[in-house]
Amino acid sequence: MASDVSVTAKPKQVMRKCTLDENGCVSLLDILNSFNAPINEEHAWALCFQCAQCFKSAAASDKNKCVLVDSVDQVFVSKEGTIHPKTLLATAENAGEVVVWWSEQASKE
Repeated sequence: MASDVSVTAKPKQVMRKCTLDENGCVSLLDILNSFNAPINEEHAWALCFQCAQCFKSAAASDKNKCVLVDSVDQVFVSKEGTIHPKTLLATAENAGEVVVWWSEQASKE
């Protein structure tokens, strides 16, 4: 049986450091890369809860600035463990890369 199993070496990956940005946050992608492993179920549920809290807060503050998050590199975790509002709110730094998920016209239909 062992003869039909082959192992191929993966090319070396460049490891990104987990460094805090100007808002005291690090991207979820950097966290995953640093540990070189997926998160466990408990951490996944905590992350879902924190994202929901951030989503609720962002939608209450300004629905027209909320953006669609479609990648782990767009999720920013603060050093306190909360999801930073810049994850869901359009900012000057992500203005050309995001899709606004809410519009006042859509809410009237």
